[in-house]
Amino acid sequence: MANAGQFTWTVGGPQLQHMLSATSRGQRFKSKPIEMCHLKWRIDCSPRDGDDDDNASFKIFLTILDFPATWSKLIVQRHIQLIQTRACSTTLSTYTHEHKSGGWKSRSQLLRELRELHIAQID
Repeated sequence: MANAGQFTWTVGGPQLQHMLSATSRGQRFKSKPIEMCHLKWRIDCSPRDGDDDDNASFKIFLTILDFPATWSKLIVQRHIQLIQTRACSTTLSTYTHEHKSGGWKSRSQLLRELRELHIAQID
């Protein structure tokens, strides 16, 4: 099945401020479910992934919500990008029944860098 799709999750206002002020390591924020390539997906964001505030990564993940029962794996080329900072990652990932989420590498975007920009929204 050769399909392509894209989705932009725009976060601003109080929701963005809540993300940028996250204090719990590994706390996740989730987009509404979306449909791409006839499958349901969600974008997850973990704004404080790391041990200390200065080096905490602002991580973004693509999660499949309805992995087909008859499939053993799904290979996805995903491109994740923050438009305002131009931070991005393009990778090939294998999704399975056990591995349903994949994101960009740590330190692709540091949380402190986003805080310092004082931006109104992220896309």
